[in-house]
Amino acid sequence: MESHGEDIREDEEDLPLEHQEWRSRVAQEEPRHLYIKEEEEEHSISQEEADISTFPVIRVIVKNEDDEDEAQWPQLDDRQSVATRRLEAESLLAPLSDSDQTDDEYPKGDRSQKGSKDFQCSQCNKAFGRKRNLKTHMMVHTGEKPFICSICGGGFSLKGTLTIHMRTHTGEKPFPCEVCGERFSQKVNLTKHMRKHTGEKPFPCSICGEKFSQKGNLMIHMRWHTGEKPFGCPICGENFSQKGNLMIHVRTHTGEKPFPCEICGQTFARKDILLKHTRTHTGEKPFTCSVCGEKFAQKGNLKTHTRKHTGEKPFSCSLCDKRFAYKYQLNKHKCGSELGGSKSNPNESSGRQKV
Repeated sequence: MESHGEDIREDEEDLPLEHQEWRSRVAQEEPRHLYIKEEEEEHSISQEEADISTFPVIRVIVKNEDDEDEAQWPQLDDRQSVATRRLEAESLLAPLSDSDQTDDEYPKGDRSQKGSKDFQCSQCNKAFGRKRNLKTHMMVHTGEKPFICSICGGGFSLKGTLTIHMRTHTGEKPFPCEVCGERFSQKVNLTKHMRKHTGEKPFPCSICGEKFSQKGNLMIHMRWHTGEKPFGCPICGENFSQKGNLMIHVRTHTGEKPFPCEICGQTFARKDILLKHTRTHTGEKPFTCSVCGEKFAQKGNLKTHTRKHTGEKPFSCSLCDKRFAYKYQLNKHKCGSELGGSKSNPNESSGRQKV
């Protein structure tokens, strides 16, 4: 045995110097797997504390806030430490489960019922499913607007509303229509626009059954049934069913004409009148008769023209019941009503003249 050991030492002397240094380092190092095993034994837990058959075990040592000493991490090799850090990152990015929701999200004793609305506004009794949504809603009553536009100074209660407002300054329109290419600054406007292509009208009138593509148009239509006119002129007191009509009416008092023609500079009180005027410069005639193909610059002119084909006569004399296709024909019609009296017998009038 002694001679055999001497032979080994002689063989080691014959090895290159690099191999000799490597063997000496290996002899000094302790087996790493034994050290890891000892660490695992120190941190092992019983079957009663965790069901290891259901969940994968990820050993992460967490330091409590009251601890002063740093947590002692197990000395894993490079592959084990990388895998552990990856699992930790994935657990942080994973969405919260129902049981992870905090008290701010759902009230105690009923957090599993996500559809419930247990947070009620003390001012208007509107209910919300989340406490933070109630806090945001309260700004409607308090008038709080913590989000300020850096360009014009306008205040907003929601950060998302400020983001949408900023696009009025930047001109950004990130939502394009896939059919016609028109772009919009808000997704909701794109959704409304798409109904022009699809013909979808999801808002029916509960009284007459007429359908509308936008909820706002349905609300305006309902006022025709109810007679409601909630918008009053502050100058003359006249009431209107639409806010836009009130704004147009007020300009008759103020003389404001905010829509200028880019070609000749003429200004108009209404945008639709400006569009009609612009066609006198461009020669555009977008309205075509479906019967004869004649084109018109204004929709009203097409409607009037169509009566040549249909024979419709919507204008009637209130005295003699004679009907006309065009209003100018009614105005030219001479009858007792237009003369300011009742119809008289021609013989009687001629007799009076003879006397």
